[in-house]
This record gives sequence, C-alpha cells and structure tokens, in this order.
Amino acid sequence: MNILVNEKISGRGQRARDGVNESANMCKGKTKVEVGVKLHPQFIVDDRGERKSVVLSVEEYRTLLEIVEDQLDAADLDQASAVETDFTPYSQVRGDLKAEGLL
Repeated sequence: MNILVNEKISGRGQRARDGVNESANMCKGKTKVEVGVKLHPQFIVDDRGERKSVVLSVEEYRTLLEIVEDQLDAADLDQASAVETDFTPYSQVRGDLKAEGLL
C-alpha cells in the first residue's frame, strides 16, 4: 500500500558571477532548493513510511528542468571559456550579420 504525503519546501535565490547558483542540500531532514521557487512535493511512501517517489506539479517540474538546463549551460560556458580565449564581441558579430543581410 502506498500513501501520499504532502510537505512544503521553499528556497531563496542567490545570484553568482556566472548565473543563478542553484543547489540542493539536506537541511534538518528536508530538501532545500536555493532557487527562489517554492516546492510543494508530495511523497509516496511504502507500508513502513519510507519515501519511494516524489510527485510535483507540472509547473514545479518544468521550473526544475529549466534550472538544470541553466546549470548545464553555465557549465558548458565555463568549459568553453577555459579552452577558448579569443572571442568575437557580440556587437561585431551583430554588425557582421547585419552587413550580410542576415539580421
């Protein structure tokens, strides 16, 4: 038999040099996600009360996916910045594209 348990979790955002700094950590037995998003997870527990699954609203799920994608993008940028040191300024790229009629 599985039982659905509600638990409210909220976090706060923190800006970092290269984007939003999201982190998940265990805090007094509750997961705290520092992203400025309020989570309202529901836990499915087994007969012994052990958590087996988490149910989130579609909006919360999409928000978490976006956060993960942002983190992956930031990691890609960090990796590219470490390898490549010669970047073309955005204004020059935009000017070149306009001159070529692509913008």
